[in-house]
Amino acid sequence: MSTQNIGDAALVFIRELDKFDITGDRSELINGLRDQCLTRMYDSATHVEKARRSALEILIDRIPKMSDNMLIRTIEFRDLAKDLLEKPSASSTEPPP
Repeated sequence: MSTQNIGDAALVFIRELDKFDITGDRSELINGLRDQCLTRMYDSATHVEKARRSALEILIDRIPKMSDNMLIRTIEFRDLAKDLLEKPSASSTEPPP
């Protein structure tokens, strides 16, 4: 979405589809689909961020009630998850070790 506001994306998408119907110019259709994809990506990222913040707030509320052992296991799990996310995917072209 080059210059449009994210809130105007649906209207712009409808206009671009209408232009495609009238002119048959596929660039209008491609632009509309690109804008729709970007809008959905933004919407998905917003939902993920809300879920992440909610989980973080729950964890912060529970930290004072956790035992030392549970707190250490939580930190270790977070480090393990971070390591797993940073590793390259199994579908890479490198052979297994």
